[in-house]
Amino acid sequence: MFRKMSFWVAAAACLTVFGAVGLTSSVATPTASAAEISAPAAKNYSVTNSTTQTTTGSITTTSVTSTRVAKVLALVNAQRKARGIPALKLHTCLTTKVAQPWAKHLAATKTFTHRNLSTIWSLCSGMGALAENIGKGYTTPEAVVKGWMNSAGHKANILNRTYTKLGVGVAAESSGTLIWVTNFAS
Repeated sequence: MFRKMSFWVAAAACLTVFGAVGLTSSVATPTASAAEISAPAAKNYSVTNSTTQTTTGSITTTSVTSTRVAKVLALVNAQRKARGIPALKLHTCLTTKVAQPWAKHLAATKTFTHRNLSTIWSLCSGMGALAENIGKGYTTPEAVVKGWMNSAGHKANILNRTYTKLGVGVAAESSGTLIWVTNFAS
């Protein structure tokens, strides 16, 4: 069962990655997080993060990861379609080299943080602007996408017309708690 979500916002810092990068964070309980970064070609670009978290009971992790990935893609695209925004295409590199490994890392280390999005440009060629949503404790694709859509930062990433590609990852902590990662790219 889901417990009532509470939201709080924590704002941010500035960091340097290939030039000046502004970082904004928003955190909420259940755990989900959104990050955004523009292409490295820009001298100054921004990174935006937001986080949401859900507390749940124990879960069974018998679902196949590929089924969850396909469902997250379908649900994200349904949100976009309802607003007249073109569908995202599942991107192999964003899924296999970025989202899934990051979900596994977060689950293995029991941490909940965004990766340095600038590393994606070295992992997957041809990426422009980038964004990331992460979630923790949601037991289904429907629940995590609903959580993201109820958070301004996550929703903005999902509905951003700039993005055309999506990578999806999901992994379970040893306790069974699921970690969800979506990476968006233009």
